[in-house]
Amino acid sequence: MPGSNRELFNNAHYNVIAKRIREARETHQDNKNAAYIDGATAALNMVVNDLADWFSEDNPRFERDTWMEATNSESA
Repeated sequence: MPGSNRELFNNAHYNVIAKRIREARETHQDNKNAAYIDGATAALNMVVNDLADWFSEDNPRFERDTWMEATNSESA
């Protein structure tokens, strides 16, 4: 939770999460159903943007553009 009294994430934490999101994108792109791909992409984009908002509040040094690139997302 942003603002709580705990240790901030470091780059390794962000990198692991970004890698898992990229892997999920790759997995869902293999599906032959365009509607499924669109839905999976929209859901992942929502999670990426929500996490970016949270990480920005939590860590003043968080770089949103780097995060978006690392997760293969477009900036919102």
